[in-house]
Amino acid sequence: MPNSPPRVTVLMTVYNGMPYLKEAIQSLLGQTFSDFELLIIDDASTDGSSACIESFRDPRIRLVRSRQNRGQADSLNQGLSLASSPYIARMDQDDVSLPDRLAAQVSFLDAHPDLAAAGSWLYWVDSNGRKTGVTGLRIEDFGSFLGILLGQATPVGHPTAMFRREVFAAVGTYDPAFAPCEDYELWCRIALRRYRAGMIPRPLLMLRLHDRQQSATKLTLQQEQAKRAHLRLISAFLNGGRGEEVASLLRMESSFWAAHPSSKEVAAVCEALEQILLAISTRFQLNRQELAHLRLRISCWIARAAFLAILKKQRQSLAAYRQALRAGWGILSYPPLLIYPFCFLLSPLFFSAVGRAAARSAGWLNRQRYVARLMIDSMRTG
Repeated sequence: MPNSPPRVTVLMTVYNGMPYLKEAIQSLLGQTFSDFELLIIDDASTDGSSACIESFRDPRIRLVRSRQNRGQADSLNQGLSLASSPYIARMDQDDVSLPDRLAAQVSFLDAHPDLAAAGSWLYWVDSNGRKTGVTGLRIEDFGSFLGILLGQATPVGHPTAMFRREVFAAVGTYDPAFAPCEDYELWCRIALRRYRAGMIPRPLLMLRLHDRQQSATKLTLQQEQAKRAHLRLISAFLNGGRGEEVASLLRMESSFWAAHPSSKEVAAVCEALEQILLAISTRFQLNRQELAHLRLRISCWIARAAFLAILKKQRQSLAAYRQALRAGWGILSYPPLLIYPFCFLLSPLFFSAVGRAAARSAGWLNRQRYVARLMIDSMRTG
């Protein structure tokens, strides 16, 4: 009888992955969970990547070489066509998985059969591997998951994701037309089928920041493709001409305020946003908790947009602030919302340095929330 496939296929695409590739592979081979294969698609590397991969003699590694460079999305799809494991985990060539990553995600998905995928928080590390921060979101339910996507944010860091293989059969594989933002577009399609991901609220991966990574070398294209996918998601729930305006508001674009100089105009866009929320609730038959979490996520995006706008004396943002308050008491979890009324009153006195300092302080407060949560969770499990 043929051998059964391993429980997990770790899918890694490689293109000129030196000098971080060796450490990435070692982090996987050192996992506490051993029932996996490491499927590496070498996308026609021209450095020493192939030799590095071949230097490992572990039978769990399966190397496939491409004759010509096709890009990450096509390489991922090739890997998906070759994988037969029930779980498929992603891993990038320059990141590091912590030793219990696979074990934690397999256990999590086994315990939550309703989830399409699982992710985790992650550490930011610099080119030398020094930790510089921690980040991650909480995904309580489908409403929370979709709300994150509507803010044009990725709910799960792609290198931390572990998918059920059947999800790709249901929603399709990566779309190269949206590269290098194919992961965000995939999450949108997953949400439109009412699937969602779950989140393990502790770091299981170290994501390396350096000047050669795709998010740095292709940032402009990535942003453009993200906008395309985001607008398509918005348009799935709103028939009419205000979809682009709602998308612009949720993306917190400064151009939105220039195009909507009065509170009345901003309020009209907020009303269109309410129509979207109603359409979502009806289409997916959200329960009360899912709708509350959806509203909370949306209100956080709107509150942030309003706060950043008032720092630039955009007083028409008051209409967006009122929209954010519709989420109820939960919105108080976003600290800058409490400061908005004072900023509104004092905004005529603002000059550019004040706005920049306040925006930096708001960002710092948000980052500290993740650190505090991590410390609390560590004390609970310690």
